[in-house]
Amino acid sequence: MDNFLEWIRVRKTRLSVFAFLLLFGVFALLNSLNNPRIQGLHGSDVVRLIAVGLCFGVGFGLLMGGRKFRGEV
Repeated sequence: MDNFLEWIRVRKTRLSVFAFLLLFGVFALLNSLNNPRIQGLHGSDVVRLIAVGLCFGVGFGLLMGGRKFRGEV
């Protein structure tokens, strides 16, 4: 039972970190939409920027996946 409670706590910690990073990214995206340079981009440029950001995000997630947060077993 102790292992299960620890797993629940770790999962909540990871979900809260994920939610914070997602919220931070959404605010940055919404802030940049009013930029005239962004408004002048073509659809393919926007898709490319999203794809590059996704690749960096997945790579960073995989890099940090082996790391442990404070208090994890």
